[in-house]
Amino acid sequence: MNRAARVCLVLGVVALLGAFALTTRSGTDPGVEVESARPPAAGAPGSTPAVQETLAVSVTPCRIVDTREASDGALGASPRSFVATGTGSFPSQGGQSLGCGIPAGATAVNMSVSVVNPTGTGFLRVWPQGLAEPQATLANFQTNDSTSVTAVIPVSPSTGRFTVRSSRATHLVVDVIGYTVPQLHAVVLGNGTLTTGSSRATTSIRTSTGKYTVTFNRSLAGCTANASTQSGSLVSSASAYIAGQSVYVTAWRSSAGVLVTFDQPVNVSVTC
Repeated sequence: MNRAARVCLVLGVVALLGAFALTTRSGTDPGVEVESARPPAAGAPGSTPAVQETLAVSVTPCRIVDTREASDGALGASPRSFVATGTGSFPSQGGQSLGCGIPAGATAVNMSVSVVNPTGTGFLRVWPQGLAEPQATLANFQTNDSTSVTAVIPVSPSTGRFTVRSSRATHLVVDVIGYTVPQLHAVVLGNGTLTTGSSRATTSIRTSTGKYTVTFNRSLAGCTANASTQSGSLVSSASAYIAGQSVYVTAWRSSAGVLVTFDQPVNVSVTC
């Protein structure tokens, strides 16, 4: 090996050793960043998404649907949606006036679903409004053979509704026996009174027209808040932001085409 070749070989070895040293230095060395020490970005593969804790609440059995009393009559082959939360639309679907106290923030409702006097052998499917119909059935039934099943049914988070389809004409009766809400959740009346919700909600006050402060028993740092009006009406809305352990809510209602702050029941939920 001639002298030039030996020099090239030595230089190559030195460069290789230098590169190896750079990749094995401690991350505390100023100016050197160890790439593998970076935490995964939010939402990136390997990151852990925020988990929404939920709370199961029992209620006295209460009827929200009875198609024998409903304005639309028995179910047919076409899907039909029913409201489960809030206070409106229940008499038209054969339910108790003003509903059964299921708050607008409920994510699922524990129901006893009864098929009454079906006209043939078939099946019943139930799913949250707005989603695709599932392939799984909630109940199978025989001609004129009434049957009941109890299940926890998710509802649409925006409308509080669920959709039902029966393969045969039948009447439907639905009684609620409980619901699920986010662990950090509260329902506040128009006067600021804290009503239903989770035990983590400790106080609520009305600070001015349509403005409320809801305080929880833990820090809400890194959490996000959502507020909606209990009426679910298109002419009313609410917004929320977090500071410390509290959620600050503003509720509006449309008046002559203009949104103005208005005292009304609001639903507040927090995701951490």
